[in-house]
Amino acid sequence: MSAFTGTLPANAAAAPARPGLWRCLQKYLVKKEFTRTATIWHSAFSYDITPNTAISNFFHCPPVTRLSSGDCYLYIFSRPDYQGAYCIVRPGELVETQSCQSLIASLQPVALGSVQQSGRAPAWCWEMDGPRYLWHFGGSYRFA
Repeated sequence: MSAFTGTLPANAAAAPARPGLWRCLQKYLVKKEFTRTATIWHSAFSYDITPNTAISNFFHCPPVTRLSSGDCYLYIFSRPDYQGAYCIVRPGELVETQSCQSLIASLQPVALGSVQQSGRAPAWCWEMDGPRYLWHFGGSYRFA
């Protein structure tokens, strides 16, 4: 014998019992178009880079092939230590490149004149080289 007595409306099976829970699950399970971190691809291998981080070179790494900016501004330089020609990628963009030798991922715009003159990232930016960044933050890279 069932504890429930009565009839169900026709759309009761389609609608969840708790609409607040359903909205929460939708927000959790639905993938956003872009995230706060930027993503760097070396052919098929990719990893995220945290905002306000600079990579001074990609020595001993496969060439960077694609970049997704997430919520960051990406400043891509054609030579190590933020030298050479540069490209600015705004938040939410995806670019393919063959000439990324150094980059800055920032949540705010950066004055590139002083960066190129000094060859150093801004003081508020965390600076590393590519292999060191991968060693610390690319978990699967350690075992490749």
